[in-house]
Amino acid sequence: MKYAVRCEGCGCNGKVPKEMLGAEVRCPKCGEVFALTREAIPRMRVLEVREGDILVVDVNAHTGGESAPVRVRLLGVDTIEVRGRKSFHTPAAEEFARERLLGRDVFLEFDYKEEDDFGNKLAYVWLFDEGVMFNEMFIQEGHAEVHRGYKRIAHFPDFMDLESQAIVAGRGIWAKG
Repeated sequence: MKYAVRCEGCGCNGKVPKEMLGAEVRCPKCGEVFALTREAIPRMRVLEVREGDILVVDVNAHTGGESAPVRVRLLGVDTIEVRGRKSFHTPAAEEFARERLLGRDVFLEFDYKEEDDFGNKLAYVWLFDEGVMFNEMFIQEGHAEVHRGYKRIAHFPDFMDLESQAIVAGRGIWAKG
């Protein structure tokens, strides 16, 4: 798994393995050596939430540069939809995501596949200040199910456990009646 990072020297963006957090890295573009700290992980601002599992983030929110919106799909998460139309639960999932993400700072963590077939970035979305993964929270609260098409992702077993807990507790889409 990799974090998106921004070079302190030239400001270019790159991806480095999660295990390197705390190590010194060299930017391949400018050669600057910097410590890979949490500060090197770029804060992105959530501009929009679509159906709960797709976000639009501004990757330049804290650089002073021109806004650069990017679509991000929550990796390993699937909100309930019926034949392309929103089902009874998608609005609740969307509202839950909006309340917790809209206007907030996040950072992205990538896995083996970084983009879906529609050009969305696939990522684990972390709330920057809290250090909490939103993908986990979304599943745990029963607002989405685990996307079975991504069984190779690192967090798949954890996501399945969280979904089982939500089912047993009857939260969100798993509520009875």
